[in-house]
Amino acid sequence: MKLLLKKIEIFQYIDKQFYSKKVENLDQLYAKLGISERQFYRYLKFMDDIGAPVGFNFKTGRYEYLGGKRMVVRVNTDPGISINPNFYKKISDRTLKKIKFFNTIDKYIYQKQAGSTEQFEKKLKFKDSRNFYAIMKDFKNMGSPYYYDYDKKMYLYPKGKCFNFLIELVPIKAAKK
Repeated sequence: MKLLLKKIEIFQYIDKQFYSKKVENLDQLYAKLGISERQFYRYLKFMDDIGAPVGFNFKTGRYEYLGGKRMVVRVNTDPGISINPNFYKKISDRTLKKIKFFNTIDKYIYQKQAGSTEQFEKKLKFKDSRNFYAIMKDFKNMGSPYYYDYDKKMYLYPKGKCFNFLIELVPIKAAKK
């Protein structure tokens, strides 16, 4: 799961740099991130595919978001907010499939459909309990507030809590003149 968190941090850093219009040289940016040029362009391709393209602005001499939208990746703990399921139709990246899987875990726990460990393993289609426990440990280590209620024999969240990942396209506000 460290890889998943690293990719989320990379997306967050790329967003911050392009949103603040600080990027003059892409080589320096991917070198600072510690990733290859090829990996970096995969991130940019993904951003373009979902509707947050980046390009060079000749007026400012910097790279920035084009098209008026930016991509924001964040962890959500508000049960009233959820990701649009159609958004995933554009995603083929393994990391984002993991995000979708974690969001599925979140949904089961939040809707109190997880049940006991054995029931939850079956719902998530695990064949080996060790894999299930490893995933649940990763989910907890990322900050999920879930707990196992031994009296009710089910996974639960504290009242009013959840834990899922959101990927949003956010309009870029025009600069005030």
